[in-house]
Amino acid sequence: MSHSLNDVTPLRWRAGAAKELVEVHAFLSAIAAFDDTTPRWGPEDLPAWFEATGPLASELMALGYEGSSMVAVGWLTVAEAPDTVQLDGAVHPAFRHQGIGRALIRWQLRRARDWFLATDSPGPLRLVAFSDASMSNKRSLFVHQGFQPTRWLIDMVCQFPTGSRVAEFVATPVLGVRFEPFGPRWVEPTRKAHNEAFTDRWGSQEIDPHTWAASLAGDHARPDLSWVAVDEWNNVVGYALNSASDELGGPALGWTDRLGVRPAQRGRNIARVLLARSLDSFRRAGMDAGGVGLDSVDGGGTSLYRSLGYEPTDTIIQYERLETPEEARAALTP
Repeated sequence: MSHSLNDVTPLRWRAGAAKELVEVHAFLSAIAAFDDTTPRWGPEDLPAWFEATGPLASELMALGYEGSSMVAVGWLTVAEAPDTVQLDGAVHPAFRHQGIGRALIRWQLRRARDWFLATDSPGPLRLVAFSDASMSNKRSLFVHQGFQPTRWLIDMVCQFPTGSRVAEFVATPVLGVRFEPFGPRWVEPTRKAHNEAFTDRWGSQEIDPHTWAASLAGDHARPDLSWVAVDEWNNVVGYALNSASDELGGPALGWTDRLGVRPAQRGRNIARVLLARSLDSFRRAGMDAGGVGLDSVDGGGTSLYRSLGYEPTDTIIQYERLETPEEARAALTP
């Protein structure tokens, strides 16, 4: 069956299949290496996506070929609530500037609208896409299709040896608060503190005890290098839950996965002390650096981390577009 993208690009296209996911991952990894960007999909992620998407998977993925070589791929991840569709894809550098990326995004938008209208949901349809900040052409494609930047996901790294500011904040007292290594007694109090700390964060959901315990038992989790801030009534008011990488041949990197402070305790240096103690723990454990991911609504908010020696290494921008059912239907009308 002929693919609709055959008529608007110089490539030959076909629907995705489970047997081709290894090739897709190899292609995406090669593109990320060429563009010097952060890979967003691991070898296990695409099979998990294919299985979770079910019968829709093949029609929500398009593979573009030049001869026998894969040179473009695009796919959609759908979520019935809250009517969200995520667009992902890539085009080989040698085939860019031929309108392939633009045609691929338009195809994705059509598939997303088809899916959305079939749900009979009142909407709106939320379309989401991501681009590394360095990919100006890709970002322009999104903007030209009516997407707007809504979040900046910034990875920041502090290379060791750390400066005097870390030692200074490790020893900084906070009135009525003590800092302790994370341990079993703090598992549930920290979960409650996390849920409260992120209550005001758009799109966040409470984490249940089972999911929380599973995250603390992950392969890379390092509870022994994590910290909590506790008030005089033994309530957890802040936390830094950490992990460590073990990539062969790469630097040993400690990472702060979860950092939070209860709203009533913010503005008291608690987060800064927790980060400083985490960095000190990483250094004492023989690691080369410490990292943290920042979720920003405008690309700012890095001053807290810079004060301890963190510097940005990678930035991914999230783009969004909202459509009502009427707008989605009108966009599909020839």
